[in-house]
Amino acid sequence: MSADNWAICPVCKKRNDVAYKKQTLDVANQYGKIPDDEYIVLVKETKPIVLKESLREDYQIGVDEEGVFSFVYSCNCSECGFKFIKKANVPLKLN
Repeated sequence: MSADNWAICPVCKKRNDVAYKKQTLDVANQYGKIPDDEYIVLVKETKPIVLKESLREDYQIGVDEEGVFSFVYSCNCSECGFKFIKKANVPLKLN
């Protein structure tokens, strides 16, 4: 059995969160230094980027005829290039 799924990449999310925090701090530092109307525009324009589901997840799970349970999970992001893979094989106790 295999499947694929799309999700939000944790690396892209972390980068987005850091960038948004920096942007809000930069805007906050402008308070009292620029005219009120310009500050209000900056505040309204300060929004986090809406992330798209760029992380493809693939997995396989099953038991073979020898009685070995196997699991393979991999993912990769089409935006930032993040990749991860995990494999496991567990022999089953056969009576």
